[in-house]
Amino acid sequence: MAWTSAVGPREQNQDHARCRLRGDGSWLIAVADGLGGHSRGRAAARRAIRTLPRRVAGPAEMQAAFKAAHKAVTKLAPKHPRQTLRDARMCPATTLSMAAWTPAAGLTLGIAGDTRVVVLWRDDAGWHGRSVGRVHRSAGEYGYLTRYLGAPLAWPQMGETDRDPMDIFTDADIDVPAELTGYAVVITSDGAWEPLTSDRKRPVAHSIAAAVHADDNDARIIADRVMDAALNTGLADNATVAVAAVVPTADPDAT
Repeated sequence: MAWTSAVGPREQNQDHARCRLRGDGSWLIAVADGLGGHSRGRAAARRAIRTLPRRVAGPAEMQAAFKAAHKAVTKLAPKHPRQTLRDARMCPATTLSMAAWTPAAGLTLGIAGDTRVVVLWRDDAGWHGRSVGRVHRSAGEYGYLTRYLGAPLAWPQMGETDRDPMDIFTDADIDVPAELTGYAVVITSDGAWEPLTSDRKRPVAHSIAAAVHADDNDARIIADRVMDAALNTGLADNATVAVAAVVPTADPDAT
């Protein structure tokens, strides 16, 4: 697992990320993108990431992790419980996307905002990709976020997905070939994935897969490839990439 980040043209980097690996092979990666263009966005992203547990086993634990992170973010501004998306500069707010795997529960993904999750898989022809979920933005070129941490939204019971502030997926929801020589989960903030799709309007998953070489195995190399592709196109925002790569290697503990 690995993550990398670049400040781009901004005065400070409001993105934050985390990679965690446990002895039983369980892993977790996450990327948060602070909103608001000032220190509260930066503080919100860091607070959300630091609140995350060391492992997440299944959808119920994923929702609990998002709920705890949301609560931690809102505590940064307890006097502003009614702030709305259009007032993001007035209150702490952050996107959050997370991927976790445990031996018992398998893969679980959670998304709130416009930080993208892409699953890559490799076969004899190289790497291929598929985006998971959707971007939580309103319609229009400059649409505002419809889901994020710090929003004044109620947290419903599990299963009420149309009201949940996040989308949760398991490996059963991800339609990828059964016979793989390896796969990777790539999480990118909008500052990283938007440059990759700006020139040819290609799907983000295709652009991320195209940035990775066929023989790349290591998560650090994959993260650097994706970041280099974004840098070569030109950044307009902070950019962050986190990767968990699960591929055959000589080291059975390598991830």
